[in-house]
Amino acid sequence: MDRRRRWVWPLLALVLFAAAAWLMMRGEPEQASERRADKVNLPRYAQREDVERQQARRTWRPPADPDVQGKNPEEAKLPKDPLLLALPLGHDSSAMVVEANALANSPAGELMAQCFNQRTRGRGLERLRERMGIDPLKDVDRMAFWDNGAMVTGNFALLPWNKLAEGQSVKGYGDHGTLYRPGQDGLVQLPDGGSELDGTTVGRWKDQIVFFADSEEEAKEVLDRLEGRLRAGPGSLTEDMAYGEMYGTVDAKDLGELFPEDNPELKELFLKGARRVVVHMDASGDVGLVADVQGPGGEGLADVAKSLGGALALARVKATSGGETELAELLELAKVNRRADGSFGLELAIPLELIRKRMSYCEPPPEQRPGAELDAAPVEAGLAR
Repeated sequence: MDRRRRWVWPLLALVLFAAAAWLMMRGEPEQASERRADKVNLPRYAQREDVERQQARRTWRPPADPDVQGKNPEEAKLPKDPLLLALPLGHDSSAMVVEANALANSPAGELMAQCFNQRTRGRGLERLRERMGIDPLKDVDRMAFWDNGAMVTGNFALLPWNKLAEGQSVKGYGDHGTLYRPGQDGLVQLPDGGSELDGTTVGRWKDQIVFFADSEEEAKEVLDRLEGRLRAGPGSLTEDMAYGEMYGTVDAKDLGELFPEDNPELKELFLKGARRVVVHMDASGDVGLVADVQGPGGEGLADVAKSLGGALALARVKATSGGETELAELLELAKVNRRADGSFGLELAIPLELIRKRMSYCEPPPEQRPGAELDAAPVEAGLAR
């Protein structure tokens, strides 16, 4: 799997970083935004609903393994969230989790689902149900992405596992795992009948988790972490970070690639002062995004925060003078929170009404001749707008 392609859409959540980095100009004064996002729920900490969801996710107690170094025997007896256990270890690993079910049932998610149904004349979800045997809006719970893999959790008992196994090397691993490896043609056929991933190992854990890894060894490591055979420290995401409709951590080195090439000094300052960026998104009403830059901080990171604040202020002025009303409104609800230690955070509020306006193009494609299959091209083109 192409690591860059896997990270394309999770990193879109950090588009504010990319846009601001592109606009950065040294020496621009930071200006205070006239409008504040006081009415938007910005996910700065877990709400009661998040805590209840965290508790409900503690459904798996890995078997005790006294040979695994660094494991606390008492802690090992406590039930855990399987998805968090499966993610890579260490704070330097990038990982992003999307609460797919919660997002699909949020106001913004319902607008997107309505748009998708209109563009596909109601057939898009129906085709997915027919091909995969599950309802994505009901049976898919979460999606996770990390440097060397991706994972989906939910209820997958009705997935066509026999079809997936055709022409593949299939073997059990661990207590509840199954690995599907490429056959002689080097391809893994996915259950939707159309997608192929060269050299990728597909993993299955019970009927609750399906994941993709770049190699069989990495797939085994996922199952080893999940089933307690490999544990020597905290995962890339801990339970206290699991709140909002999207949450995750991005290594500063990955995020540094978004900085403009014509300003290498700014990128260097960021990489010196930042270790990782922790992201949370709330979509319970309007959409709120918080990106917290963590690390040693220092004067260099303070310079980045100042430049970023100035870039946002300049972008607001340009958008307003250029008549770009929606962009100006969006930028007015973005701000940089600078801290005494030199670190900073970004906050962005996206009003639901603005999302509704952007969805106004979701008219159905032109009528086709009776009995003809829906052409996917106009659908994909519309959704890409």
